[in-house]
Amino acid sequence: MTGFHDVSAKRGPELVILTGELPQHTSTSVTNMAEHLAPKLIQRHFPHRFEELPPAIFLEHYIEERTPDGRLGRKATWDRLTFHSWAPRRVWLSGQERLSFGDLHWEHLPEHEVEALLGKAEMAAILRDLPITSENS
Repeated sequence: MTGFHDVSAKRGPELVILTGELPQHTSTSVTNMAEHLAPKLIQRHFPHRFEELPPAIFLEHYIEERTPDGRLGRKATWDRLTFHSWAPRRVWLSGQERLSFGDLHWEHLPEHEVEALLGKAEMAAILRDLPITSENS
């Protein structure tokens, strides 16, 4: 998916897929495409996971943003995404047929819960590599 900051996955008994937004991205956000992005990622990279319920744990992360003078503009957020149904269905969106999991629910997660899902080393690597943006970006 062009324009999406990062899609990384941790394999293990549970698959964790982390999505985020490129700071300069001006098209449809990860948030607005999540119900279509999630099944597409599974179909493309982990098709065998459709047999699992849920097929993955989906996390959405928005990075911290700063004002031009360095003050905090928006805190970093972590959300776990769950869907009414994990059965993918075909829908039409903007003249294209897409897969969808349908209705979506976001649950805010504190950083320590995200760390418990990803592991301490993976969490440290993710936080180290994420940019902090300013309104001038």
